Amino acid sequence: MHAWYATLFCRSHQAFFLSEKMPVIYNKPFLDETQLLQFLKSKQLPILDEEKAKNILKNISYYRFKSYLHPFKDDKTKIFDGSKTFEDIEKLYRFDDELRDILFTIIGRIEIKLRSKLNYIVTKHTNDPFWYLNQNLFIDISKHNDLLLKINDSFFHCKDEYAVHYKNKYINDKSQQ
Repeated sequence: MHAWYATLFCRSHQAFFLSEKMPVIYNKPFLDETQLLQFLKSKQLPILDEEKAKNILKNISYYRFKSYLHPFKDDKTKIFDGSKTFEDIEKLYRFDDELRDILFTIIGRIEIKLRSKLNYIVTKHTNDPFWYLNQNLFIDISKHNDLLLKINDSFFHCKDEYAVHYKNKYINDKSQQ
């Protein structure tokens, strides 16, 4: 038995047990933006500006966009309930996109602050700026080794000014460079 078949078999049976439906092979044809618009209209989704809607469908993955459509469809008939237009759903998509950007910006800042604070505290406690190289400070040696490989690879390939400066000026006597 081929590995891909075994994987497909296992996944399909797992999906069967999760959904209680036997999965079917995906065979939907490609639909361009005009065809997608026709499909949405056939499901009674109100579209106020068809040219703009076509442009949106051309530039946003329909697979991604359609997740915003589902709450406005009848579960049984798969027909839109008429409460929202294509343009309303696009606004929801844009809002979600902007919210995601804001959240990732905030999460990124929090991550930097947490890493900086962790480094400050551990460096102060150990009096060692290379504390992360010390296996004795870590519970799982295997994960520590994996972390060191990632750090080393990231630093080695880093082209940021601070990293280039450090690599050109300093040597770390705590480990091999």
